[in-house]
Amino acid sequence: MWRWILLGALQWEMVHLDDDCDDGEMYRKYSAELMRFAGALAGPSGAEDLLATAFLGAMTSAGWREVENKRAYLYRVVLHEAFRARRSTDRRLRREERVARQPKWEPPSPTTMCLPRCAG
Repeated sequence: MWRWILLGALQWEMVHLDDDCDDGEMYRKYSAELMRFAGALAGPSGAEDLLATAFLGAMTSAGWREVENKRAYLYRVVLHEAFRARRSTDRRLRREERVARQPKWEPPSPTTMCLPRCAG
């Protein structure tokens, strides 16, 4: 099956979606469109990390070689990785908020530390 993919601003390329290519070729073939998708999910600052983590996770998974539609699989992996990253960020923010709400700890003054010993 052949498909047009957008490589950049007004630059298109016809690619064959045989999905039998090696992992490097798979990355070159789909990374531009998946980067735009990751950018929409995680913002421009998180897109590269999201895509790299998703590609690495997909290509090292046990079932990667048996996947029939690798392009669709990669989109799904990027989406799930974005959800995982968002949940992780939400948990971290909740922990930070809990710590920020706690009363500030102040060390005891030297006079209160001395009172039990000096009282006798």
